[in-house]
Amino acid sequence: MKDPQTNLEVLLSSERSNLDKEILKKRITNHLQNYFSKIFAGNKDSKIKEKSNYRRLYHERLHHYRVGLKKSITHQDFNNWINFFALGSEVKPNKISPQVIQVTKENKLGSLFKLATSFWSVPPSSGYGRRLRFVVIDEFNGKLIGVFALGDAVIGQGVRDEWIGWNKDQRFSRISSILDGYVVGSVPPYNMILGGKLITSLIASKEISDTFDERYSGKISEYKGEKLLTTDSKSLGSPPDGLALVTISSALGKSSIYNRLHIPGILKLFRTGDKENSDIRGFSKGFGHFHIPDDIYGEMVEYLREIEHPVVKKNRYGHGPNYKMRVVREAFKSLKIDRKFLQHKIERELFIMPLAKNFREYLRLEQRSLEKKLFSAKEISDKVLDRWVVPRSIRISEYDLPDFKKWSQEDILNSFLWYGVSNFTMMRKGNFEQQREN
Repeated sequence: MKDPQTNLEVLLSSERSNLDKEILKKRITNHLQNYFSKIFAGNKDSKIKEKSNYRRLYHERLHHYRVGLKKSITHQDFNNWINFFALGSEVKPNKISPQVIQVTKENKLGSLFKLATSFWSVPPSSGYGRRLRFVVIDEFNGKLIGVFALGDAVIGQGVRDEWIGWNKDQRFSRISSILDGYVVGSVPPYNMILGGKLITSLIASKEISDTFDERYSGKISEYKGEKLLTTDSKSLGSPPDGLALVTISSALGKSSIYNRLHIPGILKLFRTGDKENSDIRGFSKGFGHFHIPDDIYGEMVEYLREIEHPVVKKNRYGHGPNYKMRVVREAFKSLKIDRKFLQHKIERELFIMPLAKNFREYLRLEQRSLEKKLFSAKEISDKVLDRWVVPRSIRISEYDLPDFKKWSQEDILNSFLWYGVSNFTMMRKGNFEQQREN
């Protein structure tokens, strides 16, 4: 016979659990109601056309993101890394010399990468699964040009999948040969002379594919999740022969920085909506966790952990892409929140950067290996500088564009007022390696 005290404790624990569940559900539904009322003015079926609406909505999210950055970066590191942001007078467009450096624990460039993303109008995601992060330094002056990061692609993305033309079995077999550029951009003052095109183009360089091959090629991604139980596939992705393509999505609607990014014979960034003989719109349908703030997401994880949901432990490479999305989906399901609210309604334009001539044939299992002819970061950057960056720097006054040369020390310090502490001391030209070791 069970101890009455034990039965009472179990009962109280169960009641407390149910209460916590209802509190969390109420918190999530209140947030969703507030979210949709702000951007759709009560009409959840309407479309948002102005980017300013998005930016206003996520200004608060950006504030919380920066608060998190401040906690993760020490004052000493901040005072060191702030010196890697250039003054306009230090940038010489015809002498820019990009150096791509992977972020590792050893080189401690993670803080510099994070500081760069604080310029983004919409806080970037942290990525999931396989992740490769890079900073791009101008060797001429030792300053930061921009950053990019590649992570696991989502299993199903309608626009991408239709553009590739593969079926479910092909996708499960070859998904591991695709990465998503979840952070891509340049920082001031380089962004004023189309530095974003330079950063995006470098994704297609031989160095990036070599980094992927060294770390991931030939490795099987075991995945026995719910989505694969109804298929004959035993893994999510056979050992990849290499990186076949990279997807890149605009942050807010359309993006001019990615348009017409084409260097004949070297690289081409495709707009998925431009595929010939196709009705593909080229925009995502607005599904994801973009509208779920980190604090609520953290509560979802804790809730699922308390009820011992198996998804909580499947957060490592090989357990399948998009851990955060799986957590949100399962939390909605357990809390009986309508899955239609997984759609945040923000459409993003999707671009694709192929890295092999036969990428479609390979991804559709029509060919066994990739045919690549890749170019070095220097070869690519030379072309981009000549085609876009240098001409833009010359035409600034002609088109009344922001003048990169006027970007000052005050502008830099104002950009980091959210941190609150700075010790801005100018670096000497070409002193990046020495300063990084301090």
